[in-house]
Amino acid sequence: MIHTATKETVGVISADLLLKRRKGLYRVCDDRSAALINVARSIINDDGSLRAIMKQAIGDENRARAAAVGGLLHLDEVHILQRYRGRDLGLELIFALLRYLGDRWSLMVTTVAPWDHQDQQRERRKERSDAERTRLYRYFARVGLIQLNTEYWYVERDQLPLAPLPTDAVASLDVLLPVNEPLPKELSEVDKKLSSAAERASINGNYGEVAAHEIKELLKAGANVEKACALHHAVAASLYPENWTTLGIEALFKYANTGTSI
Repeated sequence: MIHTATKETVGVISADLLLKRRKGLYRVCDDRSAALINVARSIINDDGSLRAIMKQAIGDENRARAAAVGGLLHLDEVHILQRYRGRDLGLELIFALLRYLGDRWSLMVTTVAPWDHQDQQRERRKERSDAERTRLYRYFARVGLIQLNTEYWYVERDQLPLAPLPTDAVASLDVLLPVNEPLPKELSEVDKKLSSAAERASINGNYGEVAAHEIKELLKAGANVEKACALHHAVAASLYPENWTTLGIEALFKYANTGTSI
């Protein structure tokens, strides 16, 4: 954190340092956070050695070997308050952290995402334009970060510049932009009812047969098995093994309209 004379928190940085273990590294990551286990499974093996995708990106056998010797540093977040931006404080925070860690790390990996700190507290994060993403990517590339794919960036300790690169050095850097997938359409009321009926029909009791009949009527009314994920809901009812029945699954296969994929 950075504090001004008024004790105001100006910036925040957080990271995880993963030191090599003989086994069980994934378990440590999984216990820490979903983001960390995703990074670990993408970049390193359970014993801390580099995965093929990382070795290929580095491209040099000696450098890849050096990058695997020390710890894997996952840079989780760097946030600077809006009114303090434009002074490279985010980059200075990163270099301060790396100086503090010394030679305990050999490879740093991060996800460069254009989210404010407030965005992290919301369910829906603000959509960012390609221009905004590109500008942010090039900003963090001044630390020496190299884009691995649309999700991760990395830098080897041996390749880290002594200070932030000048803006001109990355002004024309080509970047890979993520493909924005369209948000799923909300289910229609009839599809919602089909999901519910499929689950209830697979739980034994007085309402099992009733729900199976509901499935028949809902399919006649145009409910879509695939869109409603009805089969998944029917199978998920197996979470109650003492009461589970195949009524929901049987009804879906028996009454599904011709051409409906299940």
